[in-house]
Amino acid sequence: MKNIFFIALIFCLSVSLKSEILGKTQGKNIYLQNEKSDNYVWKNPFRKATSLHEFPAFFYKMDSVLDYFYSNCSKDRRIMRMVTDLDEDEFKKLAAFVVKLRSYPENLYFDYISLLNEPFDEMYRIEFEMQKNGQEYNVIRPIRPGAFLANIRDIMKKRLPWDWQFFYYNKFIVVVKVKDKVYKPLAPGDHQKAFFYTCQVLDDLRGNYYGDKERITLIGNFIKGQMEVNKKYLVLLLGEEARGREVIKGQYLIRGIVTDDYGFFPIENDEIIDDNGVLRMDTNRIKLSLFKNKIIRFCREIEETIK
Repeated sequence: MKNIFFIALIFCLSVSLKSEILGKTQGKNIYLQNEKSDNYVWKNPFRKATSLHEFPAFFYKMDSVLDYFYSNCSKDRRIMRMVTDLDEDEFKKLAAFVVKLRSYPENLYFDYISLLNEPFDEMYRIEFEMQKNGQEYNVIRPIRPGAFLANIRDIMKKRLPWDWQFFYYNKFIVVVKVKDKVYKPLAPGDHQKAFFYTCQVLDDLRGNYYGDKERITLIGNFIKGQMEVNKKYLVLLLGEEARGREVIKGQYLIRGIVTDDYGFFPIENDEIIDDNGVLRMDTNRIKLSLFKNKIIRFCREIEETIK
């Protein structure tokens, strides 16, 4: 990697880390730095997911980033404090990796995170069994990689502009034409209902949509309003529908997590209608071409940052 990220971080991570709560077990916080911490053994089960399974090239870079943090954390050097000690440019680079990771298909993302978490989950299982049998579990470990990445997402909210949250939560940003809509249960036997929209994808603004463009199903629960048949919309998609780790191919979730629960916006005369200003473009009538160019610029920035 150009200007190796990990070497650059070494200097900024030399500060001693304070105590912080990273987990609780039966009312005992085994992660808390205190006078009894010497009685606990530090164990770090981190392993690279790419050492166990073949992934696209980016995931090998992501593994190297995670390996840096997990290799340099310890009982006295908390991994999240390593993150909060990063300067602006270093944290921006780390955040770029996290945003890029979220842009991949759900099946790849789930497989990757699951492989990272597996050895940590095994430690949790051993801990549970020991405590169930009245035995003391005297091991301190870093947090699971999945939780580590989620914490970085939360820190992004405080340290980086709103656009970073927007691109993290909106995996796909597409223009669609609604062909049909049905109000029905989310799943067979489920009492909760939502609108299911059958749509045609007219444009993929972010450039990472990999599904069928002629027929896509969008699920409109947890959002404000409803789309109308035969009309065009800009739609923000969290990702594919998943039940547990089972990805439901061809079904995508409309969300408005950072846009006040507005997940779709009408398009008229090549303008996006944003009456509530939640897209933060300084106007309620946004040229579609202008919005698309903004997305392209941000994606290029991400690619340049992770080189």
